[in-house]
Amino acid sequence: MTTPPAQAYETIHSFENNISEKTINRLEKIRARFASNLIGLSANEIVLEIKKQLRIVASLLKFDRCAISTISNGELKLLILFNGATITSGPQNDLMHFTQMPWYVEKLRRDESIALERLPKNLPKCTEKERQRCANSGIKSNIGLSLKSNGVFVGTLTFDVLHSYQYFPRPLIKQLQRIGNLFAKTLLLKSEYIKFHELFQFEKILSEISSMFANLPAEEVDKHIGYGLERIGRFLNADRCNHSQYYRAKETAAKLYSWVNEGIEPLPEPLDTDKMFPWTISRLLRGKTIHFSHLEEVPKSATMDLESWRKIGTKSHVNVPISIGGPIVGALSVTAVTEHRAWPKEIVQRLRLVGEVFSNALVRKKKELEVMHAFTQIKKLKIQLEADFTYLQEEIEFKYDHHNMIGNSEPFKSMMFKINQIASTSTNVIILGETGTGKEMVARAIHASSQRKHRPMVKVSCAALSPTLIESELFGHERGAFTGSQGRRIGRFELANGNTLFLDEIGELPIESQAKLLRVLQEGEFERLGSSSTIKVDVRIIAATNRNLEEEVKSGRFRQDLWYRLNIFPIEIPPLRQRKSDIPLLIDGFTRKFSKKLGKPIKKIPVNILKSLQNYRWPGNVRELENVVERAVINSPGPTLQLREPLCANENPVAQGGHNQTLQEIEKDHILKILDQTQWRIEGPKGAALILGLHPSTLRARMRKLKILKPKRLE
Repeated sequence: MTTPPAQAYETIHSFENNISEKTINRLEKIRARFASNLIGLSANEIVLEIKKQLRIVASLLKFDRCAISTISNGELKLLILFNGATITSGPQNDLMHFTQMPWYVEKLRRDESIALERLPKNLPKCTEKERQRCANSGIKSNIGLSLKSNGVFVGTLTFDVLHSYQYFPRPLIKQLQRIGNLFAKTLLLKSEYIKFHELFQFEKILSEISSMFANLPAEEVDKHIGYGLERIGRFLNADRCNHSQYYRAKETAAKLYSWVNEGIEPLPEPLDTDKMFPWTISRLLRGKTIHFSHLEEVPKSATMDLESWRKIGTKSHVNVPISIGGPIVGALSVTAVTEHRAWPKEIVQRLRLVGEVFSNALVRKKKELEVMHAFTQIKKLKIQLEADFTYLQEEIEFKYDHHNMIGNSEPFKSMMFKINQIASTSTNVIILGETGTGKEMVARAIHASSQRKHRPMVKVSCAALSPTLIESELFGHERGAFTGSQGRRIGRFELANGNTLFLDEIGELPIESQAKLLRVLQEGEFERLGSSSTIKVDVRIIAATNRNLEEEVKSGRFRQDLWYRLNIFPIEIPPLRQRKSDIPLLIDGFTRKFSKKLGKPIKKIPVNILKSLQNYRWPGNVRELENVVERAVINSPGPTLQLREPLCANENPVAQGGHNQTLQEIEKDHILKILDQTQWRIEGPKGAALILGLHPSTLRARMRKLKILKPKRLE
């Protein structure tokens, strides 16, 4: 305490006589009553009680003004003011402003009581600001007391005398300090209560935010993060609240979520955090929290960060790193712009939990979106795969392997088109073609695409049965119908009721059996041998022959009416020599088939073998090619297909006893053979015309007549 010299008291009107032991005792009773009145009071009621007791003290001692100021955000701010007959709260213009009283405030912070009885004379010479302030406000005497509780500086208690100079005896200062200490404990208790209440409220907000994000759909995460930031910002009385989400360690904000209070400028966009806040980013990625109430608390080495914070108006700031399972995945920041803030460390610690809730939601959202995207892609690929599969199936069925039929040539496509046309109907079909072209496979393809495909096709080889047994095979017989018939036999027509009956080599059917077959085709009924009972059937006939049935009709070996019945929808299978482009496909298919069957992994088919097989005339057609490939697979010692035997079969189909060709067909085949040998060169010394002994124009005319077209591959 500063005490003036004795001669100074000559001009001072003293309260010495008035401040008696009785007055000191009354102050002690005031302190005791205040202590007892505090029991059970709320935070707001504590302030009211302090105001009440402060008025009593000021009235008793006839002070003109007294005030209590408390620490807020590191600064002293007025809490209670008694000014004459009135007592108010909040800043007053005529009160000593602490920012203009640095010497005065520093002494109180050091817990030094101040008694200034003659102002500004009692002030040291170095206190120009305090002298100026006293002169402007008219304060003549002043008491300043430091309010501390358990060593914690809580604030100040000041008394001013404006009407005259006053003397303050030591017992008075001591008693006022005791009252001030009780005020300090009370205010600290109020502060702790408020802090506890704020922490409790913040815990409620944290719990609400956590429950809000439980089972939240991915598309609503962003909206709720914005709502959560607003709740946090408003509760902490902040001006900006941001959540930055990183997607990999050591990566700056990949996504920024922001809330800005009304009237506050939002952060500039784009925000280059690496360039603007290198010190902050470095600390965050190391898991360090940034927390300051004043920019002066930031190290001066963070030059770029300080400059950036000043540019965006930051006064107080908290930035908490967020980690999930190790690496830093984001950061939550709270910023004050309008005035300085000091957020309790307990709140700062819980900000990390809020950030973890946000980051967990964003990570879950990212994963859900990835899963949804993956499912969408899988669904899209599934649809595409199904479409491709259907398309490929159609392509394979139509072009390459329709029920084990392989081909892509124009004659093959034409044949397949006819198969697809007739398959779904119940119309009878006759298949024409040379031996070995695959007539039975065509029949099975028609049946497999028909409405009768749920049952296996019934087959009869007319050439394999003797004339005496053919009728029994087709129509059945009763017991004793002929010698050796010891029981009833169901015929193939009866067996094929509601199904398809394939009559292979129908040209071999005896003339006497043809009449009975005609009746079945016309009326759908027949009798078993040895029976007079008529049996009605619904049978679709697919017949096949390698004979020219028109010639057979002319020669009387085949019934004309039966031919007309069968010739509703003829399908002619082209010989293999007209399907040269299909030969490589067939070779590949047969090689795979026999490699698997024989356990010999043939991986390579040499080009010279393909050309050799493709240039061969194949009188035995696909069947001969199949036999050649099987033999080649057997003879191949390694993974490369080899032909050990030359192709030297008689190329004349007539000589082979095969299909009886017309003269025109033989001529066409011969011209095609010569054209193949000359690589379709017509004129010149090595041309086909010279070999055939024809003029080139005559050869071209014959080619037009026979519909011989140059292959597209040679055009």
